[in-house]
Amino acid sequence: LMFNRSVGWWTFRSVDRVIALTPTLADMVQHMGARPERTVVIPGWTEVPSNQARAKAAGFRDARGLAGKQLVLFAGRLLPAKGLSYLIQAARQSQSGPMVAIAGDEAPGYAGCRDSLVQQVKRLGLGEQVLFLGHLGREDMEAAYEAADLFVLPSLGEGLPTAVLEAMAHGKCVLATDVLGNRDVITDGVNGALVEAKNPTELAHRMDALLSDDRLRARLGAQARREVEQNYAPAVVLGKIQDVYREARERKR
Repeated sequence: LMFNRSVGWWTFRSVDRVIALTPTLADMVQHMGARPERTVVIPGWTEVPSNQARAKAAGFRDARGLAGKQLVLFAGRLLPAKGLSYLIQAARQSQSGPMVAIAGDEAPGYAGCRDSLVQQVKRLGLGEQVLFLGHLGREDMEAAYEAADLFVLPSLGEGLPTAVLEAMAHGKCVLATDVLGNRDVITDGVNGALVEAKNPTELAHRMDALLSDDRLRARLGAQARREVEQNYAPAVVLGKIQDVYREARERKR
């Protein structure tokens, strides 16, 4: 707090430009001293996979015994703020009974989080339905995105949700919690779906509704990919950053 009110405030007031990843973060830095007229929103970029990536889906499913099953995917660090306990509860309440794949390792400083989630899965009798994939390399992660029928991020808060953008780039329908960060990227019913955080019943209901409607998932996923191509592709983001540096340099002349 003292840093924000002293060194942090002075830093934000003295720089020529502040780049924030989302509108929410732009509001935050302005409250910390950044000048609104010098603050610009530019997200991090996301690679858009080629259509050849789709061929990896079948191999991913076959290797894990998922052929012919509906698959819900989560990707990210295993820590409480990601809300995975609510996703597991939602899997128990779901009427469609999809397989749930959790990709990612524990975050530093959160030892025991994975064990806690595994124990929850066992208590709820979901040992055959919830898979802990651990860390996946780039190719395996791409295959996981392609194999998924639905990507779910049940987090309690985000900055810029990288995994959501990656799933969108793969043309996947995303179901995320309506929290800061997620709502900067997802518009409910337009390029994905949003649900209340910490509400496994609503999460289960929306999961079932989306998994039962192939056309809706395809429409939301297609729009999601278009938005990544238009707003988050590397060339687009780098072009915006170059414009910021160009404007700042010209302002100094």
